[in-house]
Amino acid sequence: MATYLQIYGRLATLFLLFMSMHKVYGQNISQYNFSLVTENWTEINALNGAIFPTRTGTFDEGYYNGTGTGINIGFDFWYMGKAYKTFAVSTNGWMTLDQTITNAIPGNESTVSVRPIIAPLWDDLRIQPGVAGLLLAGDVSYRLNGTEGSRILIVQWRDIEWPSGSTNRISFQVRLSEATGSITYSYVRVVGSGPGTGASASIGISGGQNEHYYLNSITTPAVTPTF
Repeated sequence: MATYLQIYGRLATLFLLFMSMHKVYGQNISQYNFSLVTENWTEINALNGAIFPTRTGTFDEGYYNGTGTGINIGFDFWYMGKAYKTFAVSTNGWMTLDQTITNAIPGNESTVSVRPIIAPLWDDLRIQPGVAGLLLAGDVSYRLNGTEGSRILIVQWRDIEWPSGSTNRISFQVRLSEATGSITYSYVRVVGSGPGTGASASIGISGGQNEHYYLNSITTPAVTPTF
């Protein structure tokens, strides 16, 4: 079973909800809310169409910018009144829209200049490096599902040490919905019964430049995840 958090849409998962069904959707951060459900985990992989972007940096402090200008979402994703076309991903459990990443930023810091931030599990994480960085290693991947008007982008962090260096590992996903503008976070335990010692992840979203976060520490979340 996986735990899901959606910001707020129609899907069952960890949810962030928007307040409007028009293309402006929620235009400020106060219009997004959390909801929690449990569903079966569906992993994306090479056999079902996942794409594995090239990483810059290390398993511990790395990021994914595609060809250097961001990775194509595959549709216009409306977020806080703006349509976004690309995304970039950090190994430390967060992603951003319409810009590239130059620092993986492990510390879930509210003062960073990157905006917006979509943070399913922002902490000092590490992709499990496997044997010689290849055999049985974790990874970051993405896949576009659906047809025009109802497409969903899935971004996945698979087999992630939480925190970096821990034997406790987790996999998680972000889903961006074309039809509803919702953001869904989903999680599944890989090894261990929960986060390792020193974990302090933040889960949530930010607005654009100079707009505040709607992030909740994993120690005092808006909802109580079950891993």
